[in-house]
Amino acid sequence: MWKSPRAAIWRMRTPSTMSPWGEQEDIVRATVCFRKIDGDWRVVHEHASVPLMMDMDPDENS
Repeated sequence: MWKSPRAAIWRMRTPSTMSPWGEQEDIVRATVCFRKIDGDWRVVHEHASVPLMMDMDPDENS
């Protein structure tokens, strides 16, 4: 059977209106870590980040 701990990792696209080049999509990476405590799976850590692209060209669609 499954042993503790476990993690879920995903990426999602989300609209961003804070860009100086107008509205665009950002890719958000997220991780949630779980641990089985007293028979129940509990969230013990969450993290989300938006990758920084130093060579981003605002005129180029990716």
